[in-house]
Amino acid sequence: MTWLEGRNTIDRLSIMMLIGLLVSIFACTEDTLPDEPQPVVHMQQDTTSHEIDWKVYVFGPGIPSSYFLDIKAFSDSNVWVGGFVYMGERDSTGHYPDPSAVFHWDGVKWTDYQVPLGRCKSENSYYGAIFSLDGRPSDMYFTDQVGESSYYNGISFSVTCYPRDPDSYYGVGSDDIFYTNAGGLYFCGEYPGRIARLINGEIETLVDIPGAPFHSIVANESGDIWCAGHNPYKNTSAFYRYDKNGVLHDISKDFRRGIDTPLKHVTSVWVSADSLYAAAGPFLYIQDQQDTSHYIMHDMLSIDPTNAYYECITGTADNDVFVGGHFMSLIHYNGKSLRYYPDLYDMFGGGIIYGISATHDYVYVCGEDRNTRAVIGIGKRR
Repeated sequence: MTWLEGRNTIDRLSIMMLIGLLVSIFACTEDTLPDEPQPVVHMQQDTTSHEIDWKVYVFGPGIPSSYFLDIKAFSDSNVWVGGFVYMGERDSTGHYPDPSAVFHWDGVKWTDYQVPLGRCKSENSYYGAIFSLDGRPSDMYFTDQVGESSYYNGISFSVTCYPRDPDSYYGVGSDDIFYTNAGGLYFCGEYPGRIARLINGEIETLVDIPGAPFHSIVANESGDIWCAGHNPYKNTSAFYRYDKNGVLHDISKDFRRGIDTPLKHVTSVWVSADSLYAAAGPFLYIQDQQDTSHYIMHDMLSIDPTNAYYECITGTADNDVFVGGHFMSLIHYNGKSLRYYPDLYDMFGGGIIYGISATHDYVYVCGEDRNTRAVIGIGKRR
């Protein structure tokens, strides 16, 4: 072979390789073409089942009204629910006994407790509504909206109160509480718009934002805190992150519908290991905890015929998130798709889901039905 013949052979091989490369490029699908990063929060490979069978429980006479506002499942035989429920029969004067504020599920039956709440700067206690509960099985906290509380040590309840200030008669705002092993118990409330923490039995104020309608708080084990809320009567909203270094971030402007419109009315938040989830009106919003430019928004109107306004959100992992709210609407996000459950609406005829908790095998919801009775739904996964 002459040098020229060898060169021609090399040229032919080069041309064939170039043609093969071009063919492979044009054969690629749109998903594999190099492009700008998509706004994804997590790469979810596995999913969880949408299939759930429900059993429901109803408490209270309807008039006067009864309701449940929060629920916590430590296991399928240790579930706590808080609210305000009239039990028993009217007496000769037409009055019901003092309401039961706490219910416990042992895997077989519900047991109700008349749990008194302590008043700040007073030795008196009273029977009121439990707005939020959290903690550990032998270290549980039950609070109303202003820090008036009961504490459960695994054996018995004791009344207490967490004052707003050392000399204040009023308790700290406690519309919602959240417990972490590292940080202890966190509080948030609309009055006075405060994020606080319980340290060594004392309330430590982290930040005051007067007028902020805080109704939901969540924290991670690193010490970052998110607090959000919406007051429909005053048309005010708030959404903040208080980071582990003590810096406050107003992240309401980072939640966007489309490109330019801020997504307001965040009512409830939950965090996984790396992502932040929010219920905002009829939307499920997901974003990276730290990088707000990476987000996903799901419009639940596309699958929920009731046009529900969502009140609560929780999950066990990025592929197992539940959102609940008005019209007994419940939606499950399994990391890839959404499922709307009409079962609870059909069983209760309407109402509101105020609280959700989930384990590996079961889903627990609580709220109030259309007849103003306190209701609980237990869903068995399959």
